[in-house]
Amino acid sequence: AVYLFYHKAPVHVRRLMANAWIYDSCEYAQLRKNQVLARRITAFSMLETLILYVAALFCTNLLSAGAEKTPFNLSYVLSRWQDNLRLALMMMCVGVPIAYLFNRFIMRNVVFPINQMSGYMDRYFAQQREAGGRHEFPDLRIHTGDEVERLYHSLRKMVHDMDAYVEHIIEQEQKTAHLTEDFMMALAKAVDAKDHYTSGHSVRVAQYSREIAKRMGKTPEEQKAIYTLGLLHDIGKIGVPESIINKNGKLTDEEFGTIKGHPVMGYDILKNVKELPTLAVGARWHHERYDGRGYPDGLSGENIPLEARIIGVADAYDAMTSNRAYSSVRPQEQVRAEIMRCKGSQFDPAIADVMVSIMDDDKEYKLHE
Repeated sequence: AVYLFYHKAPVHVRRLMANAWIYDSCEYAQLRKNQVLARRITAFSMLETLILYVAALFCTNLLSAGAEKTPFNLSYVLSRWQDNLRLALMMMCVGVPIAYLFNRFIMRNVVFPINQMSGYMDRYFAQQREAGGRHEFPDLRIHTGDEVERLYHSLRKMVHDMDAYVEHIIEQEQKTAHLTEDFMMALAKAVDAKDHYTSGHSVRVAQYSREIAKRMGKTPEEQKAIYTLGLLHDIGKIGVPESIINKNGKLTDEEFGTIKGHPVMGYDILKNVKELPTLAVGARWHHERYDGRGYPDGLSGENIPLEARIIGVADAYDAMTSNRAYSSVRPQEQVRAEIMRCKGSQFDPAIADVMVSIMDDDKEYKLHE
């Protein structure tokens, strides 16, 4: 009857029957979780009492049968129903209160505190995932004075130390990222410094490539990656003599062959950067043509990596909008017409269309050296 009343009673009645201290720091969902555990432990306690009663009943009747020199069987047990009933009442009067007190002790000092810590841990990490940053782990009123309280304080210290460690790791990663960006920018400027006519070329190609990627719907991470590839696409020119790079006249076949070697040289330099395995893509294949007549590998169409196709368009655009030893900044209409003419032959048609849309939005023709 008590069990049925406890299960069917309204919520506020069950709250009155439960320990009041639960409601000071737990939500209703946490209470329900605690109540489920309490019912399970109570059921196990009652089952233990029943088992003890059956064992006591068996032993008592066995001893009585032996004392009376009577065969021990079911008929003998049934004939002693009054004695067995008294034994059951005695077991209930002793066993049920003991089971209840044991259950209350276990729930109050072990299950509820651990369950409470578990609930707050779930809420804590949910806050970390949703909002980011650092949140103080709640100070629960767990003062059991035993291993549970020590476990709670150890857990809270672990969370605090973990927060500090994560913040340190994030800070180190940010410093490393800034250092890497600065180092790549320095490399790009070192390459551009070899050519007296291409100051800022690598940075502009990187910026144009990022804008193309953005308009193609790439994620911010992908845009950042292609910006990095654009910065170092000409890194192989480090190995090309300045006399060839800055020659005013027409290049000989041998000199042009040396120039054409810079993609492979750049690839050989960047392929050893294990942390950024795609870094060498832009360096090796940005001079490939969509029709397969480019160099160094003669790739065509979709076989050319997308990053290299984007950088190839950006590189050609900057070549036509910069002052070089052999040419000066071309008018915007002429540059646009050239990109449209080479669409499908030198350039990927879709990427060429994106570059043209960027030019059409640049009404004042600001995108040049």
